[in-house]
Amino acid sequence: GITSDHAAELAAVVQADTTGLYTIAAGLELAHQLWQVAPQRVQRIRLSELDAPARLRWWQRAWPDLPEADLARHAWRTRLGPSGIRGARSQDTASAKLPAILRAVPNRWARDDLLLPVQTAKALDELTAFVSHWPQVLGRWQFAGTHPQSRRCLALFSGPPGTGKTMAASVVARAADVPLYRVSLSSVFDKYVGETEKQIDRLFDAAADAGIAILCDEADALFASRSDGDDAQARFSNLTVSHLLQRIEEHEGLVILTSNLPQNMDDAFTRRIDHAIAIPLPDFAARKVLWRQSIPAAADCCDDVDLDALAETFTLSGGDISNAALSAAYLAASQDSPIRMRHLLRAVERELSNIGRTPIAADLGRLNAAR
Repeated sequence: GITSDHAAELAAVVQADTTGLYTIAAGLELAHQLWQVAPQRVQRIRLSELDAPARLRWWQRAWPDLPEADLARHAWRTRLGPSGIRGARSQDTASAKLPAILRAVPNRWARDDLLLPVQTAKALDELTAFVSHWPQVLGRWQFAGTHPQSRRCLALFSGPPGTGKTMAASVVARAADVPLYRVSLSSVFDKYVGETEKQIDRLFDAAADAGIAILCDEADALFASRSDGDDAQARFSNLTVSHLLQRIEEHEGLVILTSNLPQNMDDAFTRRIDHAIAIPLPDFAARKVLWRQSIPAAADCCDDVDLDALAETFTLSGGDISNAALSAAYLAASQDSPIRMRHLLRAVERELSNIGRTPIAADLGRLNAAR
């Protein structure tokens, strides 16, 4: 196997020797570098990857002392080949090579933390069941042989900010028994032609090797309807997005996109989505629960605090409610006071202002007197 450190030297040899025949075992990045230097001299042949059952057999041979459950989890979570399996007893080695643009999402939420409408909850539970039963359906029942793309799962969570899209993604990743990493795909784009595609390839190759789920934020901005312009920038953007779509479609694993404006997304892309789940703002009943959960029992609250009235008056997301409760607590503490209704109302006003919905007296109704 040749590493990228030998790229320049090897490229010079291949370019200078017009008669020799070379067989080179190399990664995708080095193969691309060689092809760029001498495209007429290099014939790239990409070997097919091992499927999960084949990887399991290699894990069993390399680490016979490990419990069978651990071996199966490694085989399903990672895309490591024989050499990688021999050199790694867990996912730590592969995870250490993840690109810096990937950030781990905390795994601190359970399914019961999500307050969702019945239909939304049903759709999320179906997605959770899908990813949590991959080893049984594709492995033991061998559906992978007849459905080669059956372990690919592309999900879209849409809804207003603060409605729990990241929480839902974390719950799904936990069910699939894979760590979840967040990436802002806009940070992958590079002004130099060809560099963006290489960064996209590195991202998805590393994710597949480490066996992680990918969470892509603000997908509507990246996958908006593609430009019909003839200028070079439009063509470059369209080609890059097309390459990204191809890698997402080929990726063996879980990819979750979030969007505040799904209606702006490209039709060709939305057709590739396996599970589309809309997460709406919480209704009155859910808001009452969220307000109660947002203020710990140890908090010092005055008798004038009416959480039900706040839930009835203001249509806020779970994230907005949590932020308002915390803001009210700091405001009260700064005044050496218990939490009062006026502190909560002031905090709610700030949250509404942040999303461009500054309330007037008429919006507050009977709560206006508590200001």
